[in-house]
Amino acid sequence: MRQDWEPEDLTGVWTLLEDDMKKVRNKSGATRLGFALLLKFFEVEARFPKSAKEMPAAAVEYVAQQVKVGAAACADYDWQGDRIKRHRKEIHEGLQVVENGNSANKDLFYGKDGDPAGADKESQEVSMLAPHLLQSALVHVDTLLTQEVPADAKWADKPTDADRRALSPLFWTQVNRYGRFELDMNSRLDPDLSIRATVPGPRTTQDEAAGVSA
Repeated sequence: MRQDWEPEDLTGVWTLLEDDMKKVRNKSGATRLGFALLLKFFEVEARFPKSAKEMPAAAVEYVAQQVKVGAAACADYDWQGDRIKRHRKEIHEGLQVVENGNSANKDLFYGKDGDPAGADKESQEVSMLAPHLLQSALVHVDTLLTQEVPADAKWADKPTDADRRALSPLFWTQVNRYGRFELDMNSRLDPDLSIRATVPGPRTTQDEAAGVSA
């Protein structure tokens, strides 16, 4: 995470949107500020900070003004304890990362009100295997979509490495959970399997050094 931010960049990247403000309304003091910083940091870097030292001072001041908490409260936030773990999970769920993908289990579950359909072993096996099959198929289709869009010529040069690291096939808001669907095992999707989107490698110490010097 680079440490030098111009006013225009701060406004464009670290401004809390309406949905962001909804997430911090039930929090106060250092907890409110810390959560807001975690949220915006994750949106920028597609990862969470290892410590408060990674937070740019200008960003802390700017976010603190928005949540109406003193910037000094950043040092009082629990950067290593259970609270930050809960906040990371909350942010993941809100942004549809891993935990939100798992939350689809209840809606995709084969049964009544999330309960296995029947007390016999076979019915329970079907109840458990059905969502596993559906999720596997859903992730496969979503993976093809997340590869196809960045590979389009008009989008190819726009995502940064941090943007590409943030891409995830674990979304399911496009799923229609209602109605009757006829399964045709003789028809197939026609995705362009020749697409090979650029996949950024893991972050390195050189990346961190370049970010600080930028």
